[in-house]
Amino acid sequence: MNNTKVIPAVMKKPKLKKGGKVVYRNNENILLLAWHDKCLVTMLSTWSTSKSEPVRRKVRGRKEEEMEKPSVIANYMKNMGGVDTADQYCATYCFLQRTLKWWRKLFFWGLEVSIINAYILYVESCKNSNSNPMSHIKFRRELVMALVGDFCQGGGASTRGRTSTSDNQQRLNGMLHVIIPHPEKKHEDYIVCSKRNVPGGRKETTYICET
Repeated sequence: MNNTKVIPAVMKKPKLKKGGKVVYRNNENILLLAWHDKCLVTMLSTWSTSKSEPVRRKVRGRKEEEMEKPSVIANYMKNMGGVDTADQYCATYCFLQRTLKWWRKLFFWGLEVSIINAYILYVESCKNSNSNPMSHIKFRRELVMALVGDFCQGGGASTRGRTSTSDNQQRLNGMLHVIIPHPEKKHEDYIVCSKRNVPGGRKETTYICET
């Protein structure tokens, strides 16, 4: 954002022709660069230099042209793709929830990033072995099953709401139960708490238990 107070006035609205640039560097080795391509682009960096490098890009008519682009922008375009891919993976099946406890959100964010990194490494491993990787959602399901294993929460814990008329252990069969969307997208009654013979007692769901 080039409209903040700490930005020099010469960098806020520089009058540049296409391909022109203005560079500013302070005593703390922070580089501020403004470059005009199709529009004004402002970059802030603590690593890159103000030099330019030749790059090729496609223009209208599927033709390519060679142009001089500042190294700080070229590096951003080259390396930012991986960050965008990771952000896209995180947003697809994100399980973060709003909470006032910052440490809880930080923990689950770290867990989410770990899952994404694991999937990226898994895909790269499949490429090296010439095998087809599983989809992202299937990878997550396999990961959940591998982490949970054969764990089944036994009785004794206090539960809220009305308990099932059938025996809990008999209903669970000592196995892990994971809900998934109904493959045929049907609405079915809850087995435990739905009552058709009571007015307003019918409760439906579009999720089922594979087990």
